[in-house]
Amino acid sequence: MATIRSYLSNDRHLGNTASELLLHYNTVRNRITRIEKLLDIRFDHADDRYRAETAVRMASVLAALTEPSPRP
Repeated sequence: MATIRSYLSNDRHLGNTASELLLHYNTVRNRITRIEKLLDIRFDHADDRYRAETAVRMASVLAALTEPSPRP
């Protein structure tokens, strides 16, 4: 999830994503390729990218809603 989130927030720029995640460029490229195959999407297709961005945002919302609230 961190790879997808970073990749999309960096406008699909592998170099910036690699720097942000402290990974090698090829590692990010390989991860993106595997993610595309697993999810049967292509990040260079606008509809697929939109669905991925929506899923990432929804996952963040759900995570925020399910976090235990701090006790007073």
